[in-house]
Amino acid sequence: MAVLTAEMAEPGFYQRSAEQTAAVLAQLENLQAELDKLLERWAELDE
Repeated sequence: MAVLTAEMAEPGFYQRSAEQTAAVLAQLENLQAELDKLLERWAELDE
């Protein structure tokens, strides 16, 4: 996630094609969803 976030922070990131930008944003969204799922499961196990 840190790599994708750093890539998005690059000055020219949003000057790329919409397809390239969307692919990176989709990757980040998928990783965030997976992290949320894992954190939720961890909280369940911690109870």
